[in-house]
Amino acid sequence: MTVKHRYRKASQTHPEGGCWGWLSVVGLFLMTFFTKGSAVAHGIFFISFIDYFNESAANTSWILALMGSLTWMASPISAVFAKKYGARKVAMVGATVLFVSLVMSQFSTQIWHLIVTFGFLQGFSYGTVNPVVVANLAKYFKRRHPLASGLGFCGVGIGSLVLPPLFQFCIDTYGWRGALLVYAGMSANIFISAALIVSIKLPKLKNIDTPTPSEELDLQPYGFEDEGITEVDGEDTSIKESPLKSRQQISCSSICNKCCNVFNLTMVKKYPMYVLLTASQSIASVGIGVSLVHLAPLVQGIVISKSVMAKLLSINGIGILLGSPIFGFLLSHFQLNKILFMSTMYFLYAVTLVLLTFTSSPGPIIPLIFVVGLVRIGFAGQFNVSIRSTLPDSSFITGLGWALLLSSFGQLIGPIISGYLRDFTGSYDWSFYFAGILLTVCSLMLLIGNFLLKPNPSNPVQLEEHVSSV
Repeated sequence: MTVKHRYRKASQTHPEGGCWGWLSVVGLFLMTFFTKGSAVAHGIFFISFIDYFNESAANTSWILALMGSLTWMASPISAVFAKKYGARKVAMVGATVLFVSLVMSQFSTQIWHLIVTFGFLQGFSYGTVNPVVVANLAKYFKRRHPLASGLGFCGVGIGSLVLPPLFQFCIDTYGWRGALLVYAGMSANIFISAALIVSIKLPKLKNIDTPTPSEELDLQPYGFEDEGITEVDGEDTSIKESPLKSRQQISCSSICNKCCNVFNLTMVKKYPMYVLLTASQSIASVGIGVSLVHLAPLVQGIVISKSVMAKLLSINGIGILLGSPIFGFLLSHFQLNKILFMSTMYFLYAVTLVLLTFTSSPGPIIPLIFVVGLVRIGFAGQFNVSIRSTLPDSSFITGLGWALLLSSFGQLIGPIISGYLRDFTGSYDWSFYFAGILLTVCSLMLLIGNFLLKPNPSNPVQLEEHVSSV
């Protein structure tokens, strides 16, 4: 069997925008508006679920904890199906599951019904759509990737600004069941994000044969290379296999090697900075999950009124809306060290969450809620960019999928631990102290690791950032 090996320069896989590139930014905006912009707004439903079903905070937290964790846990599964069936089809299926799950949720009569529909199914749909839309943006941008990502993640800010008061208004007017039906109709706009995912063909290069379908830019250049094809500079080689050798290769070691190649597990040995960033994000996600699920009840405990609470939560959206393009521009224009940037964002987020517990009136809450949104979009909106700075382009989507998968466990246990702390202490203050400690630890991990670990030698951008920071 003869396998042709072709090599393409990385710069030729990034057309830097174009019509479809900026339309992909629009698709990312719509996706983040609903999947991430509703993260804090879901806390309003959390309060309604506790009041209606008269359940404990720990049991009710399973709904949003499962949804948050599956949003990331389903990412590797989505990537595998995107490789086999196409990114657009996978995104369409995810958008369909989201719509159906929200419609089914309004018929819930017990808390476990919501855990299945509003938690499991909705979280799985988010995790199906999110990685393929994010990876689709990476096809069109390299140098401007932070800026494009920042503009696309403005949807988080608009969603966080609009959805909390809208959800509260719908709940007051139609009840939480009617509010879920309205939300289902709105979420159908994610079909537009899925429709904007297209495959583009690379320009032909001299002395290179006509590209095969696997060479089209879909998800393959970011971690889904064709099996058996490696990169050799301008050379064609032949692989000859004998039946005896093929039988000998069927062993435990060959199966393990096969799994490592399929899931790209060799990244653990090759890229220590990636491992550190993934580990810190996994720990930080425990504290982030606490803030996303229980920020609404914490604020309501201070201001009492649900309508005032919803308006205060919308201020979080203003911080996100401003921070998304600002951080994207700073990282893109000044080539800031992305590891130190993530470390700073974690620390500021930890301090802000702890300060929230010392407020007793709406006045001090306003600037703190604004900073929560500003900082959260800093590390959330640029996390995929930071992951990319630690890996070569060929491993980006696989590395991002594994990072999101590991972080999903933190999103699962964080709100549940917070719920038990609330039931035991009678206050959400200790939950936010717990979150602040974890985020501070993650900040120190990245700060120390940035000066101790070597940058990725195959990534010149990271080399330049490392030199400038030292």
